[in-house]
Amino acid sequence: MLVDSSHELRRKNLRRPDRRDEQLESSSDEFSINISDLDLDVSYVDKIAPPAPSIRGERTRWQNPGPTIDDQYEVPPGWDENEPDLDPEDFDAQILRCQERIRDRIMPRIFERKMESFKKQKKQKELLLAKYPGLDESSALRLDVLQSIQKWLQDTENNNDKDQPKQLKNVKAIIDAYKSKALSWNQGLVTYWINGVQRSQPRPLNFEELWCLARESGYKSFWVEGITTPGFPTIGAAKRIVYKRENDNSCAAFTNDISLTLWKPINQRALPYKKFKPAYCQFKFMHDTGADFMMIYEEDLRTLQQNEIDQGKAPSPVVCVGTTTVQTLMGPFHAHIYTVTVRVQSQMAPAVDGEAPDVKFMTNWESIFTIVKPGSVNDAGSIPRIDGPWIRYRLWTATRPDDTGETHVAEHRTGIVELPTSAEHLSRNKKCMQVISDYNIPHPPFGPPSDPPPFAPLPPAGPAAGPPAGPPAGPAAGPAYGSPAGPAGIAAGPAYGAPGGYYFQAPPAYGPPAGPAAGPAYGAPGGYYFQAPPAYAAAPGTSGGYYVVPRTPPGYLATSGVVEPVAPPDDHVRQRSPPDENK
Repeated sequence: MLVDSSHELRRKNLRRPDRRDEQLESSSDEFSINISDLDLDVSYVDKIAPPAPSIRGERTRWQNPGPTIDDQYEVPPGWDENEPDLDPEDFDAQILRCQERIRDRIMPRIFERKMESFKKQKKQKELLLAKYPGLDESSALRLDVLQSIQKWLQDTENNNDKDQPKQLKNVKAIIDAYKSKALSWNQGLVTYWINGVQRSQPRPLNFEELWCLARESGYKSFWVEGITTPGFPTIGAAKRIVYKRENDNSCAAFTNDISLTLWKPINQRALPYKKFKPAYCQFKFMHDTGADFMMIYEEDLRTLQQNEIDQGKAPSPVVCVGTTTVQTLMGPFHAHIYTVTVRVQSQMAPAVDGEAPDVKFMTNWESIFTIVKPGSVNDAGSIPRIDGPWIRYRLWTATRPDDTGETHVAEHRTGIVELPTSAEHLSRNKKCMQVISDYNIPHPPFGPPSDPPPFAPLPPAGPAAGPPAGPPAGPAAGPAYGSPAGPAGIAAGPAYGAPGGYYFQAPPAYGPPAGPAAGPAYGAPGGYYFQAPPAYAAAPGTSGGYYVVPRTPPGYLATSGVVEPVAPPDDHVRQRSPPDENK
């Protein structure tokens, strides 16, 4: 990408090229507007309606007349802990809903903790408004941010650096304007400031006006108030509307707000699916395309452990694998790196006639690394949790120039290709519906997109066999291969026992379930079953295809950590022996 700082080039790109380009090139200092012709002293606060609030979703209530349900695997079908009909910033309504959820006796401890979090956020809001009496919440929050900016500018601009943009005068003037109520925060409108003087009343942002005024200022001490959020800005959008196409369950849409399910992996991958019931938590994340790691908070790790205790499980230890310096646009910070296991839950359809919505997992469980920051996501000044880059590694993604800021995610390419062409078409088309979920974003594991558990059934097996050897059945097993009774033998590598590892049904070329043959970069990632596509047939004299030695391909994460890239050996695929009918 070529980047040019010339305002002339930008100005010319505001419209399509035409015959006037030659004239523009010959008078590059002229703009198509004159500042004297602008109504800069006119306020547009009452002339332009503020952005419409996000459309809220429908609520489904689950009530439990029986004993309290504390096991996540006994909740009613489609049960979810989110509140799609409530504004996330309406803390009073959220607290009342938590109290109602506690009375409904379905996972009440979750809502006890959420209620405490909402009370804490409500208290922070009350303290902010008390700090700046008479101001609305957005103006008070903006004033708080500006004062922190003022402190930083006082430290930097006092160094007499000629390259500094000299914004301290503007910040002081804007602070005084907010305090005196001469200025308030108006979403969608901006004001221009030059050398501490307000140059315009609130008006819609226009880049050509901006460049003209910036040139007037000499490109020093020029400020546009209103182009960020009132609070501390982060890398991400702020919309929460989620669209879903009714006739294609392979595609979901999300904005920046994400619902991810986390748990801590400690030796539970070796269990059959029916026993594989981790105590997990749903956390809200921001989708950040510039993040190299997922980022959560120390309180989140404590919540994961407490959730295990609530369900009668011994809290598994959190695993720290190192410490790093995280570079951000606002400066570096230090943090520890931990491992967590993630899957994505997507509310694919709204409730119909009072029924529970169709809840779908777009991914299997997957272990990843995460940065852990001190404190809580609810602390004053904290940024949202960041989802990291792995969504783009495992799902089809697409965006559209429709002013919604949405990122669409699909398990299959057709889910992306068939997206409607505009948000207006999407919202009005009878084949489309809106699914509202405040924090709803999907992502699958490091492996081909696949349906969630239950996995393919395990082959029949006799008593458990330790890694050195299994019961004598089928072909003779080498020292490293166990062979449980019947045709259930699998090759056991250093990290897998027999049957301590997983059984894999996979085609001879160990390709993903979508069918393409895969080279060395594909194996049986992390313990998932893949059904062999129709193009692969069982070898003569066998039944059921092939068993694949469970290996992790180069560059992928295994449960035990990072596996060094290794080429698959010749015996990577071993033909399963037919059952011995005499036994």
